[in-house]
Amino acid sequence: YALDPETGEAVWKAELGDGASRSPAVGEGMMLIGSVDGVLHALDARDGHELWTVQLTAEGNLATTAIADGVVISL
Repeated sequence: YALDPETGEAVWKAELGDGASRSPAVGEGMMLIGSVDGVLHALDARDGHELWTVQLTAEGNLATTAIADGVVISL
C-alpha cells in the first residue's frame, strides 16, 4: 500500500503475486520491491503502476534492494 501522509488513507495498492519478501527501496520516482517468487518489481511511486519486472532468482526471497545514481542494486 501507498498511504497519504496527511490522512493515512490508501492512495494505491500493488499486487505482487506471491507477496513481498523485503521492505521496499524508494528513489528516482520508483518503488522497488522483491517478491517471494524471486521477481524484482519496479513500480511508479506516484500511482503504483508496474514499470518493469525482472526474474532475479529461480525461487526464494530476494534480499536487500537499493537505488542510487540511476543504478538498481539487488542482492
